[in-house]
Amino acid sequence: MDLVSIARLMPKLVLLEAFGPQRMIFRLAGTEIETITGLRLMGRDHITLAAPEDRALRSRLLWGAATQPCGAVAFH
Repeated sequence: MDLVSIARLMPKLVLLEAFGPQRMIFRLAGTEIETITGLRLMGRDHITLAAPEDRALRSRLLWGAATQPCGAVAFH
């Protein structure tokens, strides 16, 4: 894969490390994502960024994506 060919996607790229349903750590978050959220995301837990009442749903959706043999694309 030629990484230069995907350079335009980098500001929108997110990479999470899934330790389990309750812990998903940002390993990479593009500048556009961080601008939208207003947060420095690298190293933070995606689940705990949700409101407490939304964490179970976020956890279930992300864990489902992480444990399926597929990729996930989301548009904001």
